[in-house]
Amino acid sequence: MRAAALDVLLHGEMVGHLIELGSQKSEKVCRFVPQIDSTALESYTLSLSFAPKQGGTARDVWASYATDPDFTGAQGRLPVFFQNMLPEGVFRDHIAQLRGCAKDDYFEILAACGKDLPGAVAVRPSSLDANQIGSMLMRGNESVEATVVQAPTQGAISLSGMQPKLALCFEKGRYVTRSRLGPTRIIGKLPQSDRPHLPEAEMLGLALASAAGVSVVKADLQPTELLAKEDVGLRFDLASKFLAVERFDRNDQGDRIHCEDFAQVFAVAPEDKYTGAAYAGIARVLLDEC
Repeated sequence: MRAAALDVLLHGEMVGHLIELGSQKSEKVCRFVPQIDSTALESYTLSLSFAPKQGGTARDVWASYATDPDFTGAQGRLPVFFQNMLPEGVFRDHIAQLRGCAKDDYFEILAACGKDLPGAVAVRPSSLDANQIGSMLMRGNESVEATVVQAPTQGAISLSGMQPKLALCFEKGRYVTRSRLGPTRIIGKLPQSDRPHLPEAEMLGLALASAAGVSVVKADLQPTELLAKEDVGLRFDLASKFLAVERFDRNDQGDRIHCEDFAQVFAVAPEDKYTGAAYAGIARVLLDEC
């Protein structure tokens, strides 16, 4: 049985491994195997979806990885928490082309973007050998052949969600996707051909929320002519502005600030993210956790 492994880090500290087992997509299983004695798992919250049940402990949660469905993805998918870190739409296609893999090869897409994922999570090729992988997955006497995973792909950045967006830096009066200045600090949320004024609508939503007393991200509408289009590779025929949003999961020192979206909190697959939870449930999480 073929197996591939990634180390999973949170704030730069090892918290476990993602292990993919199988050769054909239909038979592939990917499991997150937490490093139960990790100090980072005790110090930080990886995801509220992994919160202990009433009366339980965090160690109980991590020890349940072999039986809890939230830790496992089947038929070529990743566990739901990691699925929701993947780029979507045309940007997934772009990463797949850079990586030389299929656009539905979730494990490889995540590995490609491993150095620049949302929040404070990073993944890298693991040095686990076949025996270690086999024992973690409790495969018994079945032999496991460990395969080599490529290093993260240069320039591959994941910003999850279907809306077209780019990770940007501001250099010499232009917004560029590649920079020698360090980590990207700006998300460019772009117009769509069927929704040409989506950036303006989102900016209005932010302004209304701010007026109501909600803390919102720093954002501004900018003309698309300031985008370095040789980097972007996209056309903007029907609109003239994009929304430049300051990333709240990075700071000026390059530190990563951990975050997750509500699809991750509720362990909802990306394709169900707009139907898998109600506003009342979201409000309850905010009241309980904030």
